[in-house]
Amino acid sequence: MVFVGKLDAQNAKDRFDGIKEVLQGTKVEIVDVRTDDTDLARAKSNVADAMVKNSDLAGLVGLWAYNGPIMEQQTGAGGQTYLLRRPRPGEMRLWTFQSIAHGADGIVHFRWRTARKGIEEYWEGVLDWDDVPRARYEDFKREGAEIRKISREIFDSKINSDIAVLKDYEDEWVYSHQYLTDEVHVGWAYNDLFRAASEQKFSIDFVSSNQDFSRYKVVFAPFKILMDEQIAAKMKEFVAGGGTLVMSAHSAVKNRDNTMTDQTIPIMGMRELFGVEIESFQTYQLPSKDKNSVRFTDGTLLPVNVFADMLKTTGAKVIAVWDKDFLKDVPAVTENSQGKGKAVYYGSFFNLDAARYLLKRYAAEQKLQPLFANFPTEIEVTRRTKGKNDYYFILNHKNESVPLRIGNGFFDLLEDKNAPETFTLSPFGYKVLRKSN
Repeated sequence: MVFVGKLDAQNAKDRFDGIKEVLQGTKVEIVDVRTDDTDLARAKSNVADAMVKNSDLAGLVGLWAYNGPIMEQQTGAGGQTYLLRRPRPGEMRLWTFQSIAHGADGIVHFRWRTARKGIEEYWEGVLDWDDVPRARYEDFKREGAEIRKISREIFDSKINSDIAVLKDYEDEWVYSHQYLTDEVHVGWAYNDLFRAASEQKFSIDFVSSNQDFSRYKVVFAPFKILMDEQIAAKMKEFVAGGGTLVMSAHSAVKNRDNTMTDQTIPIMGMRELFGVEIESFQTYQLPSKDKNSVRFTDGTLLPVNVFADMLKTTGAKVIAVWDKDFLKDVPAVTENSQGKGKAVYYGSFFNLDAARYLLKRYAAEQKLQPLFANFPTEIEVTRRTKGKNDYYFILNHKNESVPLRIGNGFFDLLEDKNAPETFTLSPFGYKVLRKSN
């Protein structure tokens, strides 16, 4: 049984056609398609009705994306043979609300009672081995009461980000085998981009290269070593439509079979999109950050992160060069205008310094506004939206109180009253504020 909001939407048609194509020649039968016109109550009713009328259903398939739950939210200290630190008082609830802030519509803690046997004997649950309620249980109880206060309004609200990062598992697998040096960790680039966005109070999504990313304003493509015609076409369309695409070094090098081609790098039309060719490269050994720097025309210096592409421009504008070594003054970062947008080639791997600089620069060019201005670094802000209401999650990751000014027009869902223009957020404290448009 297949379920979807509207079957006449193009993405629903494409996904349904894909399912039918894969099932051809198999014994799997699509019994029916049920639509709900994006009505949540009707969607639930459709599922219940299908299960009652078709007792032999083998699977329920949804074509549209809905907010999923977090299945193993951390409760206490974790670890198996190696033990991690325990959440400080209040952090368990803070992390739960962080998960909700980033789109979770359900929370399942790991676990109810700490295991008495096996490798996870020390991985703490809500209760200890003796089933005696202690501090974690009280925190858990308070968390549940607070979620109940906000759940009706927050459920099924969406995060509307203007910035995205392309995340492709096949690219990661390439680097897990050919990792170049011990300093290369693909996941660190994702962490650095998330941290930079959080510090600057922007929402940021992590999406597959196969997804539609045309709605974003700025898209980062780290470690995009594999390329195919479909992804290349989407990148070209995104830039032509007015988006800013920022791709890091050693990208569009191989095809999807993880093999080199006879094309000049970057391959599959990326040379034309970015207006550059790769002449050669250098791989700096660890620690690499002091071996060279990217020097921008505005005077900014960013440390190299392992890889250094030597770029030859074929139409792009040079905005940064290499600062020293035999690469001195060779183009390192370029911009190429295409259609209404811009393709930016960054000739090293992203690190935190690069993430902060590039995100700030291109968010400003796209005239993106942070969710709140002048908030401290340790204060994280996200926004979920439903209908005419925006829901702001303000999270204090600092172990001390922080005074904040948010302005007027906000309603505090946890306190069930209008929020003051200024307030102090306690250590590991959080607020959920509603503002109507």
